[in-house]
Amino acid sequence: MRYKLLLIITIISILITSCSESTEPSNEEFSVIDQKFFKNFFANKIIKTSDSCLVMAGNDSVYTPTIIKLNIEGNELWRKQIQPIDSPRFTNNMNSLVETADKGFLALFESYSDTRLFKLDGNGNMVWEKKLGSADQVKVSLDSENNIIIVDRMMVQKLDKNGNVVWYGFYFDEFAYIYGDAQFWVYSVYDSTVKPNGDIVIIYNSPICDLVRIFIDKDGNFISGSHYYVDIKTNAMLYSEGNYNYILGCYEDMNSEKQVFLMQLYNYSSDGVSNTFAELAGFDDYFESINKTESGDIIVTSHGNIIMNIDCFHPTLNWHYTINDLDSYAYPRTYDTIEINTNQFATILYVGRIIGSETEFEGTILRLFQKN
Repeated sequence: MRYKLLLIITIISILITSCSESTEPSNEEFSVIDQKFFKNFFANKIIKTSDSCLVMAGNDSVYTPTIIKLNIEGNELWRKQIQPIDSPRFTNNMNSLVETADKGFLALFESYSDTRLFKLDGNGNMVWEKKLGSADQVKVSLDSENNIIIVDRMMVQKLDKNGNVVWYGFYFDEFAYIYGDAQFWVYSVYDSTVKPNGDIVIIYNSPICDLVRIFIDKDGNFISGSHYYVDIKTNAMLYSEGNYNYILGCYEDMNSEKQVFLMQLYNYSSDGVSNTFAELAGFDDYFESINKTESGDIIVTSHGNIIMNIDCFHPTLNWHYTINDLDSYAYPRTYDTIEINTNQFATILYVGRIIGSETEFEGTILRLFQKN
């Protein structure tokens, strides 16, 4: 089995080729619709809700978990601080924000002692909270029956809509089986998603082979898995559609230049192909978010203030937008981008204090922009 996988990866490596001459639009083909400032609020996630509003989640200046709801123009409707029972000290990491079937929200925040999952109602009020232990890099998603899927390095859990455990599982033996070595282990979770039939797809980082993908059914039973030598730098993100999984990552070529790649893999199989995009100036190899558009493309946000629109099905890079007009701010950094209407998008950035001004600003910029 190991030799078969090595052969597959060799074939995939041969298929990695650079894109032809770039047809990506320049920044002149984008225009800023509006821009909002949120002082002393540090947003990590933004979503579009079923009532066509926007919700941002992050922390305030003392790291209190905070949710802000906006209308589609970016004007604030309400702001709520989440107050856990025992008031732990939170970090600035906010891992997940999803809307639930009852128009409420699930929000996942990390503290220095554990990770907390909060269920909020549609007005941002806390319904319940659940401690998830000290695991980091936790991923949360919903299945088609509105159960909650929680994935971390050690365990996978399914909760019902009230936060009660339906099942949980550990997959150490399966990891060893995938690699053919009892000493094999994974280091952290890259990403996870839930398919329409309830199966769970997870990609992990391993210090031995770098990328592991596994499938678990809706009842927690291991289905299959495979490993890949792809030398991913920093992190990778997962998107699933139809018969395929798409894994977006970054590697360094022989000239130590960072290259973005997209692996297109069949479900429940180790087979697939990969494509490498031309080097993007300013790209710093860390992906913050990956979101789907109405047309089926994906919007990817990276630390280097680069937003990419990718057609997974070919796969090709449609365009990228580099935010490079914030010179008056220190350390601007993009965290998340979503589509709000056709060719219109919302992105959130952390910015530091204004340079050369008596007015100090530190917080979040919400930028609404469009591709012309």
